[in-house]
Amino acid sequence: MSTPSCPHTTNSTASSRHPLPHSYSTMAATPSGTVTPFDIDSVFTSTSRFPFESPSLRPSTSFVLGTRKSQLALTQTHIVSDALGSLHDSCTFSVESMTTVGDKNQTTPLHLLTPYSQQQPAKSLWTDELEARLTSGHFDMLVHSLKDVPTTLKGGCEIGAMLEREDPRDCLVVKEGRTEMRLEDLADGSVVGTGSIRRVAQLKRAFPALKFEDMRGNLNTRLGKLDNPSSTFAALILATSGLARIGLSHRITSPISSPELYHAVGQGALGVEIRSNDPRVREALRGVGHWQTEWRCAAERGCLRVLEGGCSVPVGVETELEELDPSEHLDGLWSTQDFDPITSSSPMLHFSGILPWTTPLPTPHSAEVPVVQVRRARLTLRVCVTSLDGSSQVVCGPPPVIVGNYQQAERFGEMIAGQVKDMGGKAILDEVAQVRRERERRDLERAIDKSRQEAERLQALSGSTGAEEGTARETSEQDGDVHQGLQGLMKLLTSPPEPRNRDLDS
Repeated sequence: MSTPSCPHTTNSTASSRHPLPHSYSTMAATPSGTVTPFDIDSVFTSTSRFPFESPSLRPSTSFVLGTRKSQLALTQTHIVSDALGSLHDSCTFSVESMTTVGDKNQTTPLHLLTPYSQQQPAKSLWTDELEARLTSGHFDMLVHSLKDVPTTLKGGCEIGAMLEREDPRDCLVVKEGRTEMRLEDLADGSVVGTGSIRRVAQLKRAFPALKFEDMRGNLNTRLGKLDNPSSTFAALILATSGLARIGLSHRITSPISSPELYHAVGQGALGVEIRSNDPRVREALRGVGHWQTEWRCAAERGCLRVLEGGCSVPVGVETELEELDPSEHLDGLWSTQDFDPITSSSPMLHFSGILPWTTPLPTPHSAEVPVVQVRRARLTLRVCVTSLDGSSQVVCGPPPVIVGNYQQAERFGEMIAGQVKDMGGKAILDEVAQVRRERERRDLERAIDKSRQEAERLQALSGSTGAEEGTARETSEQDGDVHQGLQGLMKLLTSPPEPRNRDLDS
């Protein structure tokens, strides 16, 4: 009798995989009616807890984590794999990598990587292909640098956990052999490399005498370019966390923080993306997240979502979170607004910090609202929006607030984004969007002109005979389709953009 294929995955090693039912929690009932924790690994191995018809239908203990092929991405994914393995020592958490569009093009500046699509952030070039394999079931989890994850994910996907954040600041790395220790020590006209317009915009304002040029590639590639004796670069600006994770902390010359440079949203944190409502993976992932990091990043990502930012928009942030004694701050919440009750279909992050990982997840059809832990934390968020040339800047730093869950932290970030817009941030972002739109229009015009020339060349071959004529005709038809598609994109590009997130902006 053949083993039935599993509808939840295409992994060749998991044909018998079955998701862990919500009704079987990681808590064991006692005669007194209370619950006590037991080893979560027994959830994946015990035959008595799962009324499957045959042993072949028991839940698999194999999970596949997907990531990019870079050294940093693989290192970060193994950090998550090791954390999961320490929680579930009877399960296996393997790592598979793939090359994404963003990895293949390491020469084009980030803000030009997605021409013809203002609705798609440049950072999606690092996540789209991975998400396709996640939703198909090939991967069970994806591990990302959270700063590379769009604030709005593909349907059916969610961030299930964020691991404890490394230092989120950027840092200065000078060429080997140089003695300068800070940006202000560099001579006027010195060339500093970075692939981020957020960094360029802010540092142009703080250090107008320096020259900032684009540099992309993985960390080792960029360091190699920097240290090349023939290179014109005097220094690079990099994320501190990335260097630390791959053992290159010794290359950090000095950290850079506000007011000169606010870091990127989510920088220094790792996000684990999963399929929504996949109870088997949700159960496995519980206990990995760091609620303080999750609440801080909730505020940052909520703010960025409203500002419609990304790698190609110069938005920087800083957050701080201080846990408080809830008995002393029960009435001090920033917002008493009601949120959707936590249910079995709630995003994993809505449980962050208030549902201990040893407490059962709510069952699929239960009408009961789980009893959550009361928690209070003082949250501080500062946001910076800077024009591309550094001439204009808006910094919003409201007083800290007290929040009690992930949703409140996220909503606080959304509110601050509205304040940033009212303070002049909207005018800056509109200008950035217009500059990008003009660049996209020029790029598209060049593409249309190139396709027209190719169509004319193929038309000239129409007098060919035999196989050459057929090939020319087929290629001409394909090129004509491309040409018409480009013209359609031009029409969309020259039309006024539709507003997004009206519910958040209103």
